[in-house]
Amino acid sequence: QPLEELTEAARRVAAGDLHTTLLPSSRDEIGQLTAAFNTMTGRLRSQFESLEVERGKLAAVLAQMTDGVSIVDGGGKVTLINPAAERMLKIQGEQAIGHSVAEAFRQIQLIELWRKTRDTGLPQSVAADSIEGNAFLQAVATPLGGTLQGSILLLFQDLTRLRRLEGVRRDFIANIS
Repeated sequence: QPLEELTEAARRVAAGDLHTTLLPSSRDEIGQLTAAFNTMTGRLRSQFESLEVERGKLAAVLAQMTDGVSIVDGGGKVTLINPAAERMLKIQGEQAIGHSVAEAFRQIQLIELWRKTRDTGLPQSVAADSIEGNAFLQAVATPLGGTLQGSILLLFQDLTRLRRLEGVRRDFIANIS
């Protein structure tokens, strides 16, 4: 009976129920195994909760960033994209995540940037106009070597305002001349 209860509890934990605990019925080997099982599920629950807190922090930071961030795996599939990148590239997350770089970004400069970074293993950058041509983006690709082998981090900065200010400055100097 105690082994059947322990087996059923192990199945519940395997299915994701980390709140499963058993009361040790004796001090023999089965009782010790039950106590070890309870300790293990407690530690798993604690680690899982810590990971959820860290995941929440990361999601909050990515959501509030003004720069766009995307991660592309070694096979060329987009695995992460933040709201700022969605706005800059005029795409929805579901149109990008799980799709290839070409399908997601639809810009030759960004596809070539990813490809060159993948092939050389070195950080690369490119300046690109948006699809509609009304925005100017700086894109930087960095291999994520040790952390996510084969993956590449793409960072997008919207330099449209800066470019417009540069144009105003140039016009001002031309008018003074």
